[in-house]
Amino acid sequence: MSHITKIGLKIRDLTAVAEAAAHCNLDLRLNQKTHIWWGERYQSGSRVDGTCEHALRLKDHRQGDYEIGLVRAADGDGFELAMDSYGQARLLAAIGGLDGDKLKREYAAAVATKRAKAKLAPKGFTVRREDVGNRIRLHLVRR
Repeated sequence: MSHITKIGLKIRDLTAVAEAAAHCNLDLRLNQKTHIWWGERYQSGSRVDGTCEHALRLKDHRQGDYEIGLVRAADGDGFELAMDSYGQARLLAAIGGLDGDKLKREYAAAVATKRAKAKLAPKGFTVRREDVGNRIRLHLVRR
């Protein structure tokens, strides 16, 4: 039995997801059209076949490891993340569990940092990151 999970995260910035992935020991594989998972299944009345636009893979990928597919969102706005979680302890540990909490945090931090730099760098600010337990703090510092 396959355990397809959609991680509740809308990806609109591939540069930010690449940065977030790096913090989670993952690589973004641009234009990879399928992701590794157990096999073809039906879920909630729709066919799941492993197709995607891009994929996330553990940097230290081993045989038997699955990948996370970046699938075009149904509304056409960005991408959703789909993965098969069955037996994937290493992948789940890398992204922060079944809900992908670490990956979500890292993506939010990457997007916020990018926006802050774009808007505030011309005004003399830099962005400094601080990791505090399971949180990420971004500090704006005037040069």
